[in-house]
Amino acid sequence: MQQRLLQLGLTSMTVGFDKTDPTGDYKIIANIKDKVSGRALSVVTRLKVTK
Repeated sequence: MQQRLLQLGLTSMTVGFDKTDPTGDYKIIANIKDKVSGRALSVVTRLKVTK
């Protein structure tokens, strides 16, 4: 079987926190699905909010 490659395009997002949001560890999950092939994957990153 021939292996198929998956190439993701460049993108970005902005996340904002204010003084009422709790400090600590957060996890951001992006669920990505190609509408043509139907292939899907999840990309996960973590961030820490401090004062």
